[in-house]
Amino acid sequence: MDGSTFMRVNIEAQRLREFLRLYADTKITTRELARATSMSRNTVQRLRRHLANIQFDFGDLDQLDDDQLRLRLQLASLEGRRRKPTPDWGWVHTELKDPDVTLELLWREWRAVEPNGIAYSQFTAGYRAFKSQRPLVMRQLHLPGDKLFLDFCGKTMPVYLEEESTPRMAQIFVAVLGYSNYTFACAVWTQQIVDWVQCNIDACDFLGGVPRILVPDNLKAAVITHGHHEVILNQVYLQFAQHYQTVVIPARSRRPQDKAKVEAGVKIIQRWLLAALRHQRFFSLEELNQAIARLLEQFNLR
Repeated sequence: MDGSTFMRVNIEAQRLREFLRLYADTKITTRELARATSMSRNTVQRLRRHLANIQFDFGDLDQLDDDQLRLRLQLASLEGRRRKPTPDWGWVHTELKDPDVTLELLWREWRAVEPNGIAYSQFTAGYRAFKSQRPLVMRQLHLPGDKLFLDFCGKTMPVYLEEESTPRMAQIFVAVLGYSNYTFACAVWTQQIVDWVQCNIDACDFLGGVPRILVPDNLKAAVITHGHHEVILNQVYLQFAQHYQTVVIPARSRRPQDKAKVEAGVKIIQRWLLAALRHQRFFSLEELNQAIARLLEQFNLR
């Protein structure tokens, strides 16, 4: 192969394989792909252009080890040409809404945790470029079946088990389709990863299909890390998404528009379903879920 056709990029093998899965199996935008893989939009665009000019079969890539995969896709590391880290410009923009916060203050705070980051002059130039590309109004536009927003309610429901002297509190899971507001809810015992994944599966079964994108809040069991530059999912949740051929893009912190759908859904479920059940006693999780299902049918027909 001609070395001039190789693209230089620093990307670990697991992230590269997840990028290829999403790139091959979903109609995903560059912005969504960047967020799902914690890569910059520029890197995603470069990779897409590069791969479009290479002939390969996605089905054959799973048989290759990491070195063979890079060679087959004509990818080379940056070696000594590593680029200096840059901040999350969305975070900078949000912080600057405080009239007492300046770019210099944010740069100093950011450099305290990224000592090898870009200089102040590059920081200001980068933010100006980011700001110039922002639309005047940002609205969440939803397509049918596109996104499913997921979270647990803040309130719980007591279940009176025969073998226990005090009620056990059940967690209430809520899933809301972005386009139609069609809602699913169920009760489970914990917010741990096993219950979380089962709730996701039950929601998809209830809806009769798998949405293109899952948008969970930053549940500790599902999202290990969600910083300015990187999102790390629980490995079980990632495997679930890969099996169901969907994309997980957690809601961003300090971005209320990412959570608006599910937060509204949670409030309505608490007021419409849980409040209606507040005087009833349930003696098993199954009994509680049956009651939720009956009210949920009425709720979705409103």
